[in-house]
Amino acid sequence: MESTNSKLLYYFIWTLAAGVLLYFGESVLQHYMEKSYKTFEISGTIWVSVIVPFIYGLHMALLDGLPRAFRPNWPLFILVFLPSFLLLMYRS
Repeated sequence: MESTNSKLLYYFIWTLAAGVLLYFGESVLQHYMEKSYKTFEISGTIWVSVIVPFIYGLHMALLDGLPRAFRPNWPLFILVFLPSFLLLMYRS
């Protein structure tokens, strides 16, 4: 019974942290978008647009708790992430 309560507490804390991340992530994105409209410099906006979703993804990975071992999915990394990252770098 105690492990169920601790699991529910973990999910509750995870949900609160997700809400905080969404709130502050969107405010940071909005700030940099307004700044880029004023100064016409978009490099900060591009990096924030990459870093904030990366942090969201890290938080999503912690839904089941801390991972015991990092086992990357290499085919997915090579076939999806690398071409997307190269297109992002080529575009900016």
